[in-house]
Amino acid sequence: GTATAWVMDNKRVNIEDDLAQEKQFPIDDIYAKEGMRSVIRIPLFSQGAVFGTFNMASRQPNAYGKRQQELLEDLASRIALTVANDRLFAEVRRRNEELERANKQLQEKTSALVGKEQGAEGDKQPADG
Repeated sequence: GTATAWVMDNKRVNIEDDLAQEKQFPIDDIYAKEGMRSVIRIPLFSQGAVFGTFNMASRQPNAYGKRQQELLEDLASRIALTVANDRLFAEVRRRNEELERANKQLQEKTSALVGKEQGAEGDKQPADG
C-alpha cells in the first residue's frame, strides 16, 4: 500500500528515520533518489476522521525527533482546521446558492399563479343585483 493510505488507515504519524537503512513504502525509493534520508507523515483530521496527510522529508537522517514531531503535528492540526473551514465555507456558499435558486423559482411560480388568478377574476361577470 501507499504511505498515505497507511497513515489514513492507522490514524497516526509515520516516521522513517533513515531511508538509506530501510524503506517502508514504494515512494521512499523516489525520496531516496532525490537525496532524502528521513520522512515524516502526519494525519490531517477533521471531526475525528483522517482526510489526508501532511508529509515532510529531510536530507538529514533522524531529522524528526519528539520536539520536531510535536511542532509538525501542531502545524498539521492548524492546516487541517484551515482546510476543514474552507470546505465548510464552500459547502455553506453552495447551499446558499441552491436556496437562492429555489427561492427565485418559487417566487416566479407564485407570480405566475397570482397572475392567472387575477386574470380569471377579470373574466367573472358581476352578479346583477
